[in-house]
Amino acid sequence: DFAINCDNPLMSDQQRSALCGTAAGTNEVIDTYVGYRLDGTNARPRRDDLRHTDYRFNFGLKGDITDGISYDVSYLRTVALYQERYMNDVDQFKAANALLAVTDDAGNVVCQSVVNGTDSDCVPIDVFAYSGISDAGLDYILTTSSTDSTQTLDVLSGFSQIDLDYYGIKLPWADMGPALVIGGEHRREVYEFNADAIAKANGSDDAYGEIKVSEGYTELDLPIIENAPGAKYLGVTGGYRYSKYDNNDDQGNATSYSANTYKVELTYAPTDDLRLRGSYNHAIRAPNVNELFSSQGLSNYSGSDPCAGSNPSATFEDCARTGVTEAQYGHIVECPADQCVYQFGGNPYLKPEQADTYTYGIVLTPTAIPDLSVSLDYYTIKVKDYIGTI
Repeated sequence: DFAINCDNPLMSDQQRSALCGTAAGTNEVIDTYVGYRLDGTNARPRRDDLRHTDYRFNFGLKGDITDGISYDVSYLRTVALYQERYMNDVDQFKAANALLAVTDDAGNVVCQSVVNGTDSDCVPIDVFAYSGISDAGLDYILTTSSTDSTQTLDVLSGFSQIDLDYYGIKLPWADMGPALVIGGEHRREVYEFNADAIAKANGSDDAYGEIKVSEGYTELDLPIIENAPGAKYLGVTGGYRYSKYDNNDDQGNATSYSANTYKVELTYAPTDDLRLRGSYNHAIRAPNVNELFSSQGLSNYSGSDPCAGSNPSATFEDCARTGVTEAQYGHIVECPADQCVYQFGGNPYLKPEQADTYTYGIVLTPTAIPDLSVSLDYYTIKVKDYIGTI
């Protein structure tokens, strides 16, 4: 809300009466919402200067521990820099000064802050008429706001592949032995967003968040039967991963949780021409750093407020869930020009999505037709605790 004095000389008598009622013409100050589009003949176009700079560094080593055991370790560092300069934005502090217009002793319309000496550069603005703001008024209230952010990601990972066949470990009905992978990973992701005073007055806010993840995993490919009557190949693949998440921001919000994900896949080929497969996979998608910690702020969207107007389309019970009091219900001003204000940003208490996937498939590779391969797959995915926006 902005404060407007009821004796503002830029208002008409009708406007003073509509805004102030019986206080019209007095020096009483009324707090009111001002929705004014700066699109008159002397409009200044808003311009957004966005810059993204990204760096990525990767270092790794891999080799053999023995003839049957290999290793692969790596370190990854990424940095993403973001800068925004929003030109011809409204300085809310100066706009507040410019809306308090009075008549001085010489009969000139000036800002109250000029009279009391708190801001001698202030120029009054006329929001009570179309294209009423002068060039001097626009020069005074328009400015450039700045925001910037830094995102960093550090990943330390390593795994080892073990060929058990090399050591003579296999099932009696199989020609090949199992293959095993054992690994671990640690990730740290940090998000920091900063806004200047102008951007903060327009609804942006600083933000900081950190995600730490430690994981261990294994996967096994196990041939069960090979080259037997009625079973050219029968095998199973299984995998398991344990993940531990620790999230926190600079407001004291912290969450910690663990997750178990796993999969199993069965493959059966009665002949060289036909292969059948089926699998089950339990997976998660943890909320990313933006979904958790991105700066909360205000912006516009085209629409209407179901809780606004003298006869709201939403019930009081529905509106009360959004913070509307009984005294406010039926007295909320409609969104001007169908431009409502909404809040956006991250939620530090999000938990991972969870999904269960079932897959069934057939692969045809008829030897009678060289180079022909036909696959048919069916899958169903069920997700719960889906992460989205309201």
